[in-house]
Amino acid sequence: FLSLPLHPRVVEMQPRVVQVWYEPDSPRTVTASTVLTKPQSILTVHGALKIDLQAITWSLTDTAEQLVKVLSLGGRVIVRVHCGHLVDRKERPFSSALDAVVGFPTPHVPAGVWESWFFVAVPRIEPVLRPRGRRAPT
Repeated sequence: FLSLPLHPRVVEMQPRVVQVWYEPDSPRTVTASTVLTKPQSILTVHGALKIDLQAITWSLTDTAEQLVKVLSLGGRVIVRVHCGHLVDRKERPFSSALDAVVGFPTPHVPAGVWESWFFVAVPRIEPVLRPRGRRAPT
């Protein structure tokens, strides 16, 4: 939700102002004396964008199965909103200021990129421990 209504022209144009990326954790190769990481590509998560006068809504268009498979590697999901393409009814550009997020006033420089992220943890699979000498059920 936006702090002020958007200019109707922005709603009409529906600029693509949201990016969602996935940055997978780097696989590690462990040798006797070192740990090496391999560079990974940042992946685009595809979605549909809907802008109305008071809100920006982004919804996933990749299949849930595709996303679960990719996210199972662990990593970081990054969400970016390009505020320079958003103007209010008085034709003032929005700011990427974080007031609403951090709870105190921050500088309101016009435009910029508002960015947030969260980490996806790799699920841990705990081994099943059996007492010695017992066979697993068949």
